[in-house]
Amino acid sequence: MAAVRFFPPQDFAYVLQREEAPAVNRRQAFFAWLPFVLIFILLLLTSKLVPMIYDSISQIRTSVLIYKGDGGSPYTFHWVATPGMVIFFATFLSGFIQRTPLGDMLQVLRKTVFSLRPTFVTIISIIATAKVMGYSGMTTTIADHTVAATGVMYPAIAAFIGSVGGFITGSATSTCILLGKLQMDAAVAIGASENTQVWIAAANATGACAGKIIAPQSIAIGVAAIGVAGRGSESQLLALAMKIYLPFILLLGCLVYMGRIWL
Repeated sequence: MAAVRFFPPQDFAYVLQREEAPAVNRRQAFFAWLPFVLIFILLLLTSKLVPMIYDSISQIRTSVLIYKGDGGSPYTFHWVATPGMVIFFATFLSGFIQRTPLGDMLQVLRKTVFSLRPTFVTIISIIATAKVMGYSGMTTTIADHTVAATGVMYPAIAAFIGSVGGFITGSATSTCILLGKLQMDAAVAIGASENTQVWIAAANATGACAGKIIAPQSIAIGVAAIGVAGRGSESQLLALAMKIYLPFILLLGCLVYMGRIWL
């Protein structure tokens, strides 16, 4: 709200016309917010804040050993204790509360899955690439050479390294798992204090969030969600995202480096 107030949009195509907005009563507003309220409630109930429920549903899982080489570990599928399943359940529960026919909900689900087929392929391919890079040592090799080249200036690019992970994996969580230890090892290698090590680790997570802005998965999901996939919208969105990503990651790099000095 503050940004819109101080920097009003110049392009009237993006200005909401309040007089054209239909009136919404309390019942309509409640049903509109219901899916999000249910998601919030279910996320809390299935989190570690409620151990009895969390421990129970966490047992519903399947472990598969995909990579059998050095460093390989089983990949575990949690069938219920995941945010995605919570959103899925909340959606159908909201539909039942609103008395939406099950056939209508299944039809919407079918259309959604059908429209997101290219997105599924993109996400699966990039996650597979990230796993190959991690197990083959490609990511570690790149980071090691980066540390050797930058030395004590490494904190200035720690966030950038995290953003590369976010770009490759499309997930801040995966980036922290993939590059978190590497960032800590790099901090130790340059003789950073414990506070600075934590600072650099935090930079990795923040940089990963910045990398998600330009991640192919994020862009693919975005264009698919509004139904413009495959029309050149991906490149347009990437070009726009780069204008935000580059200044942000440069500013973040300066902040992390100055923070190292202060710590």
